[in-house]
Amino acid sequence: MFSTTLTTWALLIWQVLQDMGHNPRDLFSKVDLDPAKLADPNARYPVMGMQRLWDEAVRITDDPCFGLEVGRRWHPTTFHALGFAWLASSTLHDALERLARYVHVVSNAVKADVESRGASYVLTFGAPGSKVAAIPASIDAGLAAIMQMCRQICGEGYQPQGVLISHDRPPCGGRLEAFFRAPIHYDAGENGLIFHAQTIDRRLPTANADLARANEEVVVKYLSHLDRTSVATQVQAHLIERLPSGHVGEEIMADSFNMSLRTLQRKLLEEGTSYARLLEETRRDLAKNYIENSTLSLNEIAYLLGFSEQASFTRAFRRWYATSPSAYRGTLRESSTASMQ
Repeated sequence: MFSTTLTTWALLIWQVLQDMGHNPRDLFSKVDLDPAKLADPNARYPVMGMQRLWDEAVRITDDPCFGLEVGRRWHPTTFHALGFAWLASSTLHDALERLARYVHVVSNAVKADVESRGASYVLTFGAPGSKVAAIPASIDAGLAAIMQMCRQICGEGYQPQGVLISHDRPPCGGRLEAFFRAPIHYDAGENGLIFHAQTIDRRLPTANADLARANEEVVVKYLSHLDRTSVATQVQAHLIERLPSGHVGEEIMADSFNMSLRTLQRKLLEEGTSYARLLEETRRDLAKNYIENSTLSLNEIAYLLGFSEQASFTRAFRRWYATSPSAYRGTLRESSTASMQ
């Protein structure tokens, strides 16, 4: 698939260049990126063009921390609907998982992961398989943007446990350290943020299950239009729409794509997944959002997820989260009450 990046990310570069007294229009034209696309929040630039843009921006500004200035300007609209889904996430852990799951909205060349490492959780991101080394400024911008996102939902005083940066310490390293307010591990071999495990699952006062779910649906639809070559993305978009009807059998899905069942299975296998796995993952993610919506009964949630009865939903929820849906909802209420005191 052709690698592209949202133009709203490039818009931040334009703004910083302008504020630093440079003519961004000339620079964008020089690297063959059409400035007119910046007015379209759904438009995208080729990743190779973005690489040239980062190179030239650092060169003309002579600022090795140019990426930091770009990342700290992150705004929810920078990451399309994913930015608003992030703001409405129930916990920081939930937000990080959502970012990792839908990072292709920002750039389909990037892969992100959240993993447990001892008493910490680590969000890492990178471009596996890329033949071109990442520009240090783009790495700094990505880390700074994620940090801004964390502070939007956790408070301006939030600081991570640590920062992982694959490049060496730049001359302006003090600016990076002052911004993150946490130990930075340079030449780390990976890029990411380290989070304290004991804080990552605290209920956020900005949590809104309805908004998170609605914006996540926008993200999935956008991705399904963006990557028409990915059958898995197309299937996920169809599942979200069809689950309440209960008509989500594998053969029905294959018919909707005008392909045989065996062809659908083969294509999903080539993408490293299966229909059963996509159905399970979609139900699991939606279940968590629905449970956080206190206006929905467990019977209604079971229906929305395409289960024939509440007992089937309860068994599935226990498998996903090692607790019952009613107990999970009770824990959320207690956490929400505690955070308001």
